[in-house]
Amino acid sequence: MHAHPADAAHTDDLDAHRDLVDRLFCKPNAPYGPYERAGEPEVIVPGLLFRVELNYPGDLAGRLEASVFIGIQGFAGELWEHEVRGLLRLDALSHPALPTIRSGGFDAANEVAFAITESQGQALNVDATVRWAQSARIEAFEAFSVLLDALNHLHGARLMHRNLTLGALRAVQRHGEDAVTVQLSRFELSTLIGNLVRRTALQNSAQVGELVRRLYLAAPQGMDQARHLAYLAPETLDFLLHERSGRRREWATTDVFGLGVLGFEWFCGPIPELLPEEFARAQAAAGPAQAIALATLRARMRAHLTGRVDLPKPLVSLLREMLEEAPEERITSFQALRRLEQNWEGIRRLWEDAADEVPRLVAFLPDQSVETIFELRKWISHSPDTPAGREALRNFYVRELRGAELVWSPNGAVGFANDEPEKLQEARWVLIGEQAVWFCAFLYDQDLLTRQRGEQHEDTLVIKYLKDRNHAQALVRAQPRRKVGRIEVVPFYPGQSLAKVRAGRPSWRPLTESVKRARARSSEEQEFLRSLDFLLAYQRTALDARKYPFIRTDKAEDPGLAVLTWDEHRDAAWRHRSQLLTAFSTDPKRRPRLSDFVENLDVDSDFITLDVVPGHQRGPYFGHRVIKVDLVERRDRDTIVVRPHRNQDRVPSIGWLRPSDDGGSEPQIARQAKARTMLENQAALIRSLRAPISYDLGRGRWRSAPDAQLEGEAPDRINDMLALQPFYALQGPPGTGKSTVAAHALRRFLREEPGARVLVSAQSNYALDNLAARLIKEMPDVLILRETPDGQDDEERVKDHTVLAHTLGRLTDRLAKTIESQLTWMLHPERLSPEERRRFEELPPGERPLPLNDQDRPVADAWLQSVTSNQIELTDRIKNGASIVLATCSIAATITDTDRDPGDMFDWVIVEEAAKAWPTELIIPLVLGTRWTLIGDHRQLGAHREEEVLQFLRSLRDHPDKDMRLHYDEREMRERVLRMFGHLFVDREEPDTGPVSYHASPLGQLNLQFRMHPDIAQPVGRAFYPYVPFRPDDDGLPKSFLGTSSLADLDHGVQRPGFLRGAALVWLDTTGLEDCAEHPYWYNQGEVEVIDRLVDRMRPAPLAVDRPAEDDGGLVVLTPYRAQKNLLENKGLLRGRVHTVHSFQGREADRVIVSLVRTTRSGNTVAGNVGHVGRNEVANVLLSRGRRLLVLVGGFAHFAEHGGTSWDIITKTVRRYGRIVPAEQLTGE
Repeated sequence: MHAHPADAAHTDDLDAHRDLVDRLFCKPNAPYGPYERAGEPEVIVPGLLFRVELNYPGDLAGRLEASVFIGIQGFAGELWEHEVRGLLRLDALSHPALPTIRSGGFDAANEVAFAITESQGQALNVDATVRWAQSARIEAFEAFSVLLDALNHLHGARLMHRNLTLGALRAVQRHGEDAVTVQLSRFELSTLIGNLVRRTALQNSAQVGELVRRLYLAAPQGMDQARHLAYLAPETLDFLLHERSGRRREWATTDVFGLGVLGFEWFCGPIPELLPEEFARAQAAAGPAQAIALATLRARMRAHLTGRVDLPKPLVSLLREMLEEAPEERITSFQALRRLEQNWEGIRRLWEDAADEVPRLVAFLPDQSVETIFELRKWISHSPDTPAGREALRNFYVRELRGAELVWSPNGAVGFANDEPEKLQEARWVLIGEQAVWFCAFLYDQDLLTRQRGEQHEDTLVIKYLKDRNHAQALVRAQPRRKVGRIEVVPFYPGQSLAKVRAGRPSWRPLTESVKRARARSSEEQEFLRSLDFLLAYQRTALDARKYPFIRTDKAEDPGLAVLTWDEHRDAAWRHRSQLLTAFSTDPKRRPRLSDFVENLDVDSDFITLDVVPGHQRGPYFGHRVIKVDLVERRDRDTIVVRPHRNQDRVPSIGWLRPSDDGGSEPQIARQAKARTMLENQAALIRSLRAPISYDLGRGRWRSAPDAQLEGEAPDRINDMLALQPFYALQGPPGTGKSTVAAHALRRFLREEPGARVLVSAQSNYALDNLAARLIKEMPDVLILRETPDGQDDEERVKDHTVLAHTLGRLTDRLAKTIESQLTWMLHPERLSPEERRRFEELPPGERPLPLNDQDRPVADAWLQSVTSNQIELTDRIKNGASIVLATCSIAATITDTDRDPGDMFDWVIVEEAAKAWPTELIIPLVLGTRWTLIGDHRQLGAHREEEVLQFLRSLRDHPDKDMRLHYDEREMRERVLRMFGHLFVDREEPDTGPVSYHASPLGQLNLQFRMHPDIAQPVGRAFYPYVPFRPDDDGLPKSFLGTSSLADLDHGVQRPGFLRGAALVWLDTTGLEDCAEHPYWYNQGEVEVIDRLVDRMRPAPLAVDRPAEDDGGLVVLTPYRAQKNLLENKGLLRGRVHTVHSFQGREADRVIVSLVRTTRSGNTVAGNVGHVGRNEVANVLLSRGRRLLVLVGGFAHFAEHGGTSWDIITKTVRRYGRIVPAEQLTGE
């Protein structure tokens, strides 16, 4: 008979631990199973922590390890929380030498918490490991490099191991992989020791100190105590053996020392054999005497290294610096890694065959360098199509690559260059040069006529593409990397044989394999990534389809005009450059003929503007020599007439054109592609986006009073957002306060974690600034930075003046003035104005800056001059010190330009409007952090043109190419990824498909709205937010989970026209009015007149157009159609008030008028009868923008009868809660 579960958990009875493990993880219906126990529990800290090995039922290869913490309300609970948070950060790094978390949670009934990781492999036998390293030096050197890289990532994530001895290393062979990896482990001890050390420092507790000593001093099985202690840094041993509790014992370099001892034993030999006398004394001593003996042993180890002339000198020097006695003089993990990378080739070459003395071969393509290197960048003075130019080009490459390092780009040059996706992806090996990064692929034989490939040659890298260093910082900083050593560069022309120059060359394979860092992916993850790649390729293809080749055909008809005719021959070659572009262009609706395309461009200005570049080539390059022209007229389907913006510009006789607005799309897609490259090594983020699992780390501590004043579910959602890690998604209908919840959560988070950094992002500037204004209001004392594009006026992007004050330039000016004023007060108070002096004089004595003494004045004077003349340092301080950084999804990509490790820049990334962004946009900010929250509403407008993507996928069903048909076969996953945010919540509504999390879903919903008058909210809630499963009311209308706060029940105060008085929801019915008929593509002049008359007679009149629309009396007019918007804008009273649905999503107005336009039945489909508003997400946005008054203008019967299910619900709800008014009444008012 066992004790009560809670009592059993607090004992160190192995039977009780075994019983607890079986009940929690292994028995049928175990709450955290199903697992099988693969071994006996091992007590790590009595009464606090034990661990046990588990495996999945019937799968002995999938071994796991559970750490169980006893007593979650006390120290163990705090320890468990730190442990899981640390493991989640490690998991986000996705490094092969770091552990992977698989599960975690706490069980309140048993008062225990647990973390389950992949099995940490086989413990290393110290003597066997050293013998292996001595006999397989290259493999050992590779393993040592990977461990050092892992330690650098660990420290970059602001984590420490604290106990990096041989006992912390495991040999791991993952299921399905051949390679064996040496991995860092025992991070639960790292967390435990860190917490205990902090407690010892704060409390000076003898009991806690003794526990720390026991953990540190425990040697691995089969290892002598002195040999184990030799791995511990001097600062640690001071505490353990001298009991000097007051000395600092945690340094970033403490871990480096332990790894340095490992390197010493691996590359020099076993410590007991190399230094037998010193080792014997250390083994025999105890207490302070042992500390002295160990110090002598360490000194002899350093001396021994100095005399090892048989080892590579750079390796000896590196190990010597890793073993420095003083922690502040010891090399950091980052410095050590860079040293190893720079000397990697030289160290390895000493242990390889002499053949590697021959330089490695790099080939370049002179023909491709004419434009990229000579014409565009002017890096050489002669064109490579001349003998002098080819020699100049070769000499340039010699200089450029003389110190080159090699890194791996998982997606090749995708996002960095323009070409067929397959060719871009091949160029995965990147040489980091002095001015550019050079994308290379292995040389292969090819038949020029058939284009058929032959043998691949791994002894030659061919440079295929380049990108300036400043625009490829993610690759410039990529890890791991290797110095390539001696290389020879030779020209290469397609079809040319390099057999003679290749003879005897060493293979690039050892170098390329050493920089390639990737874990095996599940089939589901691979399909997910393929879907992201498809969406990137689709966007690029849709953009390429908007580029047309032309020939100028005018005969000096008008010197200011140019007649351009579509060049169908070149266009055919362009369309067939890739299978995807060929398939896309098949449908003339997707790619019409030139004149049809240009004439129907959707632009905001009065003129259609095009970019024109010269060129006979099969593909265009719009990087330079761009001429802007306006469309004058179309001559026929293939011919247009244009006029240059500038008289001096001459339109070329042959060239390419595209819409001028597309110029910004190329860098947008490039940023998405770079983020996709970074995602490759972030397995935890991939899992979270595909099938999120989160862990409740709150233990109830976030459920406190600060948010009690908020209504509805907001306090619970704030708790969930703070407690559930690493992923959380929040969905809320319009007006439910999603931004308010995020602002409150962030305020509490930064109060608890004052040193943390948070990135807040959104697709649009408006949504971002709406949330930014709330954050600034909630946290006036927090440094908040609003990022904007370089080279643009901040006022163009940021319309909110409160947020504008937080842009970098304005923050820098404000900080500079503050520092300048304070320094002037301290140095030269007489130079201040009377008002400024009075401000300082009125400060309390404890806050008033004191005058400086003579010793400090020169330094302060120099600083004052620096602040007034150069603000670069202040700018950098603001960038690095901002607690909250605000950036649109696209601009978030530019944040990485100045950061060393972009994959771990932010502790938390929050993305607003997540349902509206393309998934390839979403990942741009997400890859910059290790914890992620998405906020949005999938029942409103989704990704731009997502319906077109789905239609294109369906069109590939019978495509003759199997690669194209694969997109059709995987269309469900393509759609899931495209509608990523929405599918998280759709899955939750379907049984057995929702995301898994122990007692905590990583998905939350807000159900109380504060924006719309209750009557306006009725059709929105019933049509778009019904209960699932369906719950009808007495009239058969669906009930909605969307509630309305009493705060929203406000009258609009409009008295005239009289039919508006006291009615929040009005349908102005145009049925029967002859003038109110739709016209194709799409407009309704009669509705324009009705709306103009309504606004003219509205009393009180609407606010002036320059006042915020959400203020009382503010008015906007919405319509789904741009042609209708243009007609409405022509009315003086309406100018500046009219918006399309897409442009007004995320915004609100006090009064909203909707022009529905469509009046005619055109078939049996909803889309054919009512157009865009037949889509639920469009109708939802239209109806949910108004606060106190919503007027729908259109044919009531037409929408009731032909608008489909949703409009049937809407019209019935309007009939019940609103007022239906014949439009003729306007004439009688």
